[in-house]
Amino acid sequence: MVRGRLLVVGSFLSLFGVCAAVACGGSSTGAAIPGDDGGNAEATTGTDGAGGTDGGDNTITDGGSNIDPDGGTNVDDAGLDAGRCNAIDNAGAAVTSTCTSVPPTPTGGALVAGKYNLVSVTDLGSVGFCKSTFIPIGFRGSIDLTVTGTTATMETVTDIAPSTRERRTLSLTTTATNTSPLTAAETCPTTGAPGNVFYSSSVQGGKQTLALVLPYGKGTALYTYAQ
Repeated sequence: MVRGRLLVVGSFLSLFGVCAAVACGGSSTGAAIPGDDGGNAEATTGTDGAGGTDGGDNTITDGGSNIDPDGGTNVDDAGLDAGRCNAIDNAGAAVTSTCTSVPPTPTGGALVAGKYNLVSVTDLGSVGFCKSTFIPIGFRGSIDLTVTGTTATMETVTDIAPSTRERRTLSLTTTATNTSPLTAAETCPTTGAPGNVFYSSSVQGGKQTLALVLPYGKGTALYTYAQ
């Protein structure tokens, strides 16, 4: 059994304005959205190692968190007199977050330069949280990744329903063998200390994908992008 979620560390992990602790964890309150089974359907498949037809003993048994859609703060510039962190277009299609109690198994991989759009957001929580407490929310997002050897610059733009937009720039460093986690640090709009981020970079369904375990409310989620 797995208690909690993969750790994500570093001040840049305020990516969505809601989590900047050494480790994200715990639950935020929220009313259940009833479904046919009295709760939300739990997603048991995912991308880049997050899948599984059933959890068995490999399930998250403690944790889960919701995002307050009205609690974010727009982060669209680097200061009163500075320009925006980036000017990339948000070309991502609208996606709605899901929830799973099957922890991802990020496999690392070489980072591949290019433009990516967000294709899924999978909140990581316990079975009970996913079925009765999880509240789905809308996202749109794009990233532009520039890679030189084991270092990369990632420019991001993320829209969180109903009205929060965030732009950030991150510096990423992979290991010599491209194993997960990578090291990441925010460089705009603030300069943060580096921290570890679990990730997978691979070809899925004929498309280059990048999956990152990042904050989601007070917990974490798997954010998957594809070129």
